[in-house]
Amino acid sequence: MNNDEVAQVKNLGRYQLNSFVIRWELTRFCNYSCDFCVQGSHESHLKAFQSESGERRKMIAASIARYIERFIPASKIVEISLIGGEITALPDFKDSLAEIVNCIFRGIIIIRITTNFSRPSRYFSDLFELFHGRSDRALFVSASFYRRYTAPGAFGKKLRALFEETDKPVKRYFRLRQRLLSFIPGRKPFFKNWQNVFISVGWPILDDDSYQDFRQFQKDYGRYARQVFPIIIRNYPVALSDSIRAALKTNGASGSPAGNSLEVKLADGRKMYFSNMQNLGNHISDAGKFCPYGYLCDAGCNSMSIAPDGRVLRCPTIDAPDDFYLGNITDDSFRLLDKSAVCHSGHCSCNSFKTIRKK
Repeated sequence: MNNDEVAQVKNLGRYQLNSFVIRWELTRFCNYSCDFCVQGSHESHLKAFQSESGERRKMIAASIARYIERFIPASKIVEISLIGGEITALPDFKDSLAEIVNCIFRGIIIIRITTNFSRPSRYFSDLFELFHGRSDRALFVSASFYRRYTAPGAFGKKLRALFEETDKPVKRYFRLRQRLLSFIPGRKPFFKNWQNVFISVGWPILDDDSYQDFRQFQKDYGRYARQVFPIIIRNYPVALSDSIRAALKTNGASGSPAGNSLEVKLADGRKMYFSNMQNLGNHISDAGKFCPYGYLCDAGCNSMSIAPDGRVLRCPTIDAPDDFYLGNITDDSFRLLDKSAVCHSGHCSCNSFKTIRKK
C-alpha cells in the first residue's frame, strides 16, 4: 500500500472505548528461556534485571497511580498493560498491581497482564482477590503456553481450576463488552459486583505439530478461557505447511508482539486492515508493518509507554528516536504532549496509538 493514500489509522477497540492507554514494562527478567523470545537471550534478561530495583518499581507504580488520579478525567477508561519479561516472577508484582487497582480514580481501570502462567494456581487466585467486588476495575490475563516447560494437560488443568474461581468468565466477558461498547459520553459503563477477571490463552505456532496441539487444546479447554488464539512469532523462522498457513489465514491469528489488526482508511474512502497474518509466509519479519513516518500521531497525548527505569516514551517503537522520550514518570513535573506530533519512526505495527493522520 502507498502511504500517501492513507487518511487515518485507528485501533477500533480503543477508539470506541474512549480510553487512555498506559503500557508499563516492569522487568526484562524471565524465568523461561525460549529460543523464539522477541526480548532476546536469557543472558540478556539476567543482565537487564541486575539494573532493576523493587524500590524503583514501587516508585513507578505509585507515580502511575498519582498520574491517573491527577490528570485523567473519570469519563475516560484507563487501559494499563503490564508486561515483561515475566512479571509474575517478581516478588513485588502483587504490590505494584495493588497500587494501581486501589488508586483513587472514579472511572474504570482495565488492567491487562501477559504471563507464561508458570506460577501455581494459588498465586493467581491471590491476584484475582484484588478485583473481587470491584465495580470499576477489571483484569484481563493473557496466558501464553510454551511446550518446552509444561504439558498441555497440566496447563489446561490450571486454567480449569482458575475458571471455577472466576465464575465462568466467558459469559461475563460478552456481557462486559456489550456494556463497554454501548458507551455514551456522559454516562460511564459499569461492571457488576463480581470478580472481574478474564483469562485468554495464547499458543505459539512454530510448526505443524504445534498447530495440531493448539487445535486439540482449543477443543479440550477452550470453554474455560475467554479465547484460545494462535500466535505467530515475529522474526522466528516458523516451519508451516501450506495447508496450516491457509488455515491460520482463514481462522485468524495474533502476531507477536503486534497484537490485533488496525483499520486503515484510505483517501478514496476504501478501508484496509493491517495485521501480521496478512503477509504470513515462511518468514514474517516484515509482516504487518506500517510506515507512519511524517504523519501526525496522538501517541504521547492519550497513551504512554513506560520503561523499567521509569522513562516515558510516546509509544513502544523499536529503536525509538530521541524525540520519543518524554521524561520520567517519577518526576513530579512530568506531563504528556498536549497535541499530536509528527512520527519519526520507520515502521509501526503495535496498537499503542489511536489515530495517525496527515499533517
